[in-house]
Amino acid sequence: MKKKRVIKLKDPRLRKIRKNLRELLLKAFSRKLNEILDKQDKIRENPDLNYYEKQEKQIELESIIQDLKLARNGAPLSCSTCSRIDIDLVYNPVFEEWYCEECYEFNSQGHKDWFP
Repeated sequence: MKKKRVIKLKDPRLRKIRKNLRELLLKAFSRKLNEILDKQDKIRENPDLNYYEKQEKQIELESIIQDLKLARNGAPLSCSTCSRIDIDLVYNPVFEEWYCEECYEFNSQGHKDWFP
């Protein structure tokens, strides 16, 4: 997206559905991240691998972790500042992240160029 965008829901039932969906997606993200971190630990502790093999596998896993984190930060799941999930979110095209309206307004007071 190239411009500021606000996603607002007024219906309390839809807001509850959105909150539950966000919780579900965040749990899936956490589960996947923990799986990868466990794999990293197993690689570190594996005596059969030499240093270079361990390093190569670690780099692959770090790349996957980075992709996961980028996808999570770009998705409208929670505020990038306060991490609340039960509120309406505003998209900031400069940082390509989502913020709650309160955090967006607070941040835009000091940084007008970064929060259009």
